[in-house]
Amino acid sequence: MSLFVSAETLRIWAEKLEARSVLPHLVRRLVQATGIGITELNFPAYESVQRPGFDGLVSCTAGNAWLPSGRSVWELSTEDGVRGKAQGDFDKRTTNPETKIPK
Repeated sequence: MSLFVSAETLRIWAEKLEARSVLPHLVRRLVQATGIGITELNFPAYESVQRPGFDGLVSCTAGNAWLPSGRSVWELSTEDGVRGKAQGDFDKRTTNPETKIPK
């Protein structure tokens, strides 16, 4: 049994409507599995994905290859145009970072 997931498999999955609500749940589980000293973890999933604000928040005492140390906020997407989505999120969050201080 292979646990390898190809980029093509992820692309096909991301096109499905359910991926939008499940992605935050999967990311939350990955953070839980890899994070060290997690003190805060919030990735609302399923019905909660439509709420305004950041898509995730993590605070951990030690960073690794996937998580920065300290507090970080996250934006998630299943959209195909990743460059445009990332730039739009960056512009929106640097213009109005809410209560977070961008670094």
